[in-house]
Amino acid sequence: MIKHRLAIAATAAAFALTPAVPAAAQNHHPSVASASANSVHYLQNYLSGRCVDVNGYSADNYAVVLNWDCNGGTNQRWEFRPTGDGTHFYLVVAHSGKCLTVNAADGGTGQRVVQFQCVGADTQMWRPVYQGNDTYQLIEKRSGKCFSLDTRGGLGNGAGYLSWPCEGGPNQLWKLLNV
Repeated sequence: MIKHRLAIAATAAAFALTPAVPAAAQNHHPSVASASANSVHYLQNYLSGRCVDVNGYSADNYAVVLNWDCNGGTNQRWEFRPTGDGTHFYLVVAHSGKCLTVNAADGGTGQRVVQFQCVGADTQMWRPVYQGNDTYQLIEKRSGKCFSLDTRGGLGNGAGYLSWPCEGGPNQLWKLLNV
């Protein structure tokens, strides 16, 4: 009986000494801070499980950006560089130093996403928005559209990416994998 009372007293003392966790902290989820300044990530599409890859390690402007098996290549490593507005980032690929860019020449919904020399254009600025389950939407500043896997080309290696109205589908969700 004495041991039982001592155990209860010890448990009560432990709870009394444990700082309370605010409700906001209990419900905390990653925010844009997870895509912090100068952090480097592989961008893995939630639907396909594949990564954003600059085709053939090309250093050319307008080089195609494809869905490809995550392989650790420098053509799949994207640095989140701050734009200076506090919410958007340039996504700069390691192998070429160029930016993930909506190809404005394509016009309207369905614009292809390519790599292009970083020139500070709104079509190169992306805002990561947390969606739950460790996933983000990447929203382009100029159009407000989402970086999306073009599922018309399937989910395998070689499928392209485009800018599309944000609908919350799994082809518009991204995991930011640590390098």
